[in-house]
Amino acid sequence: MSITITPTFTVEEQTLADLLITAFEGGSNYWVSGATPLGAQTVVRPWYSDPEIWKAPALSIYLTDAETGERYELTPEGARKGLELLATKHPQHWADLVDENMDAVTADVWLQLSVFGEIVFG
Repeated sequence: MSITITPTFTVEEQTLADLLITAFEGGSNYWVSGATPLGAQTVVRPWYSDPEIWKAPALSIYLTDAETGERYELTPEGARKGLELLATKHPQHWADLVDENMDAVTADVWLQLSVFGEIVFG
């Protein structure tokens, strides 16, 4: 007999902001040289620490590749997909997120999954 379960877990906007902070301030800065938000209204500095940005329906964050200057887009839908891939393909990092024990590697893996659907760098 086999049993399949699909648990539901809510990730709050603050957790997404924490992931961005950790990615931009250490985890992903070896491949991301800059980030620009579009569609977000925020007064918090730095802007990526504001959980309110994730409530903007038209949010897009453009990341600049540190080596090529190429731009990549991060959207709320991409962030959601990145979380799903983290949970299904990288359970050790998902466990760190759920246990509030995430680090720079967790944030970098999530950001790459959110933008590319896979780990491209590192």
